[in-house]
Amino acid sequence: IHPFKFVPIQFRFASRRDLLLYFIACFISFILGLITPLHIYVISRIRALYIEEKAPIGNDEFLWRVWKLASLYAIGFIVCLTIEFIQNFLLTLASERVTQKCGSAFISSILSRNSMNCDLSTGELSNRLSNHIDRMKDGLGDRIGLFVRCFSAFLSCCTISFILDWQTALFLCWAAPVYLMTTAVLPKLSKKAMEKSLKISEEANGISEESILNVKTVASCNGQQQMIEKYSSILSSGVSSAVRVALTSGLIDASSNFLYFSFNSLGLWYATISYHNGRIPSTGDVFAVVSLSLAASSNFSRLGPHAIALMKAKIAAAKVYQTIDSVS
Repeated sequence: IHPFKFVPIQFRFASRRDLLLYFIACFISFILGLITPLHIYVISRIRALYIEEKAPIGNDEFLWRVWKLASLYAIGFIVCLTIEFIQNFLLTLASERVTQKCGSAFISSILSRNSMNCDLSTGELSNRLSNHIDRMKDGLGDRIGLFVRCFSAFLSCCTISFILDWQTALFLCWAAPVYLMTTAVLPKLSKKAMEKSLKISEEANGISEESILNVKTVASCNGQQQMIEKYSSILSSGVSSAVRVALTSGLIDASSNFLYFSFNSLGLWYATISYHNGRIPSTGDVFAVVSLSLAASSNFSRLGPHAIALMKAKIAAAKVYQTIDSVS
């Protein structure tokens, strides 16, 4: 089963109102990503004040400058928290509406079938309705907002860090293409394994649900051990694919952390040299350029898990849509 492309998965059962909710939420996520470097820059300026001030005790001017920056940071935090709550609410509402329509279409497709031609068990159908819809909901919910926010934060942090000191930022922003490569390539390595894991999980859950629903029949026929062995054999057949999926996720996290600390250590070292040579005028800019570049790399490292969640939603939606479209 080949997953549908991202747009059909997201909008196949979406109304115009749902599309509007998605658009507003994604726009808010993009704005939140653009605001991220402003918070980092304010913190860097506060650090610079504490470092550059030689006599802070009894210095009312120093206290007032720190208080203004801290108040600005607190106001920005409250505003961003409120906006982010609205964004999460819109994405949750839209994903719930879309997945409910998808679930209704799935049930209608099953009920319109000829029972003699249905080759799926009751447990397997129940599993498709629950597990696959949940995976779709995860991929259609806040994951979209997080992906957009991380991407916009990466762009804004890179831009400001290059403005402050392009040579130092260049050390760190070279990590971005590598992060992009790991985000795009590594999830594809587990694509077939993930499809196999979903299929095996579906079969195993079908066996367990059938056993629970028909517990009296199983007990009267002394079939407990047989059902246990069947359930165990199905789960055992999916160990290799599950290990491959876990290995891919581990590779993404490990490579992201390795690149994150390596490139930012070089950036901090080079920014110190640049400040010593006079190319960076203040200590605040040293902290700012390194922190902004660090945030850019961090946001790129977070794109990997979100991309995997979106791919899981695509695979799950492909299976649900196959059942919906195969009405006989």
